[in-house]
Amino acid sequence: MPDCSYCGESFDGEDDYLAHLETVHEDELGPIDRRRIGDDGEGGFGVGSVLFGALLVIPIAAVAYVLFFTGGDAAAGIPTPERTPSNVAIHEHGTINVTIEGDELDFSRAAFQNPREYPKFHFEGGDGEVWHAHAEGVTLQYAMWTLGIGVSNDSVTYDGQTYTEANATVIVEVNGEPVDPAEYVLSGASDTNPGAGDHIRIVVRTG
Repeated sequence: MPDCSYCGESFDGEDDYLAHLETVHEDELGPIDRRRIGDDGEGGFGVGSVLFGALLVIPIAAVAYVLFFTGGDAAAGIPTPERTPSNVAIHEHGTINVTIEGDELDFSRAAFQNPREYPKFHFEGGDGEVWHAHAEGVTLQYAMWTLGIGVSNDSVTYDGQTYTEANATVIVEVNGEPVDPAEYVLSGASDTNPGAGDHIRIVVRTG
């Protein structure tokens, strides 16, 4: 299980670790680590880069499928978040549960494992229970937007369907309390104790 020499995070395998280095610590890498991710410093592509690219083909295709066919931000009419994160780097974690009409979303699916597309908020390493924030100012609304989920004070949009109090029971909470998703900035903890970070709970019930 490799550990990141830059931030101390642990990974299940080398591929996850290399993806982490490239997306989170690209500006900090020394020449050895740059070669490991396939960056030779001259604009070329090494073996690691080719292998890494091959491993990304399936997840990226899955993300594209979900965003285009099953209700991503554009397909479902989800607006751009009112606030976007800063460029100040942090590394925090928390937990999440989203249940839509009785179906709990599985964030361990490849479609949601998208650290390269959304480096500031994502899931990684095949873990669908722990979220990662890598920038200051990640609001709940922004976090959900990266997952193709629109949230406001009284509505949730997912898979092309908008649920409001008029047609469903809608719960949007952090740590058991209702919040304004556009204004609430997530607070996380270390990777060794993600349960100490914010717990996001979103529930939609109809009928």
